[in-house]
Amino acid sequence: MITFILWRLSRNIQRVGSRRYDADSLHKKNHAWKMIHEAYNSSCPSGNTRSLDQLKGLWNRLKVKTTQDRGQQRKEAEKTGRGEEPPEMDELNNYINEVVLPPHAKSPLHNPFDSDSKGKPLEVRTG
Repeated sequence: MITFILWRLSRNIQRVGSRRYDADSLHKKNHAWKMIHEAYNSSCPSGNTRSLDQLKGLWNRLKVKTTQDRGQQRKEAEKTGRGEEPPEMDELNNYINEVVLPPHAKSPLHNPFDSDSKGKPLEVRTG
């Protein structure tokens, strides 16, 4: 089930993963989800179908888990000073991270006020 959905999502990620909320983008996103839903349910020979909300919920849970695991891996790497590498993510998370997630979901936001930030130090002007 998961591999089929991920395969379909990877083919439609530009529409499904879009953050735009104009009418045309929402129409394309809903159409892509309907196509995924129909394809999934037509591929279930046992009749064990899922609702559209169940498929969307599965995708949201997978995204959240992958993002959390990637953040935890980054945090563990910082603890070791980038010396000893933390364990790799599992195969499913790697696939979601590399193939399915859109590029904007992969990179952390830069915060100049974060003490762990790798950016330039903040300039403070007085007077």
